[in-house]
Amino acid sequence: MNLLTQALGERGFRADPELAARIYQQAGRTLAPGAFGVFFVKQDALTYQPPAGTARSIHAVIRLVNSSDGSQGAEAAGAFKEGMLQSDGAFYGGHARYGSGPDFDRDYRIWMQNAEGVWQVIATHDVLEQRLKEEGQPLHRDAWAQFQHRVAEGTLEVEGNDQGNVYLNPENQFSNEFGGKLIYWCLNRDPNLHRATGRGGELAQTAPEDKKYHLWLFDGCRTQSYLSSIRATPGQDSGRTDILSTKRIPAFEDVPRSMIALLDSVLGQQSAEQAIRAMDQVNDTQNKETHGVRGNAIRGDGFEDNPVIK
Repeated sequence: MNLLTQALGERGFRADPELAARIYQQAGRTLAPGAFGVFFVKQDALTYQPPAGTARSIHAVIRLVNSSDGSQGAEAAGAFKEGMLQSDGAFYGGHARYGSGPDFDRDYRIWMQNAEGVWQVIATHDVLEQRLKEEGQPLHRDAWAQFQHRVAEGTLEVEGNDQGNVYLNPENQFSNEFGGKLIYWCLNRDPNLHRATGRGGELAQTAPEDKKYHLWLFDGCRTQSYLSSIRATPGQDSGRTDILSTKRIPAFEDVPRSMIALLDSVLGQQSAEQAIRAMDQVNDTQNKETHGVRGNAIRGDGFEDNPVIK
């Protein structure tokens, strides 16, 4: 967040909810008092010259939403979904939740009883998987089978936090991984969590007037898994929504740099190819997750049918 706010300031944006509300009103939108997030504004952020007609100045409003400790996950997720539907662009950077969707909640809380019946906190799902793998091995159970056994006997509990999830993809594309099984097990047991995609989802746009163009960025590991569910949602075809996602695991520190690169490309009115190239150039950090892979992290979808001025 600090890097993003610093970058916005360096580009002439300032936090000004009152001015943002006035610009919203000029655009036929309403900004509710106390709306979640921080509203950064830059007047005359760019000048648009249409193929025919008079050039005009465009004001820019950027709504930055975040829940650093997960306590406002539902508010952040709601604000992000509003941005997906109402704004020209919506950029997400963070965990992809094994391809299920963006997440603004805190991580799951896991407790497990030891042999003496004492409840212990398990730090991460990776630690849990290793513990269950070791437990289950003498019993000829893999980690997931041991998880199910523990849950059934009441010696393992998982507190899910799913109201901050923007649940996009109901298909577990990583069912061979313990983490993927755990994520979808938690999502599917929550009766209050509803999928945002599909015919009845919040992101479906079926009214004739809902023909606004959108640019969406999902920057985090495995976000290309969102594409099939989004494209199966009414109103989110390639004619109305262009999507940038990741095709490999990006390094954590490269995510905000990618978002800033895309912002610069949008303000500079660059082509999709230029934007993807600029984002790939900042995805160059080596770490153990990327196995030393550099560049070529970003995938574009839906740009092929965009009009081109020659």
